[in-house]
Amino acid sequence: MTFPETSWTILAEATLNGGESEKAALGKLFERYWTPISSVMRARGVPSERVEDLTQDFFSP
Repeated sequence: MTFPETSWTILAEATLNGGESEKAALGKLFERYWTPISSVMRARGVPSERVEDLTQDFFSP
């Protein structure tokens, strides 16, 4: 399992004030990290019905 290289520029932009560019940056982070994060949870035995909720929680402030 491989995680994508972190783009610190996108991460910094996603944590700003919640405008359109911040939302777009957060969307990019979701796209890059959703699968790797949910895969880790599945590998650790998290029930499949909980994986989606817990992955969303990972991205919540």
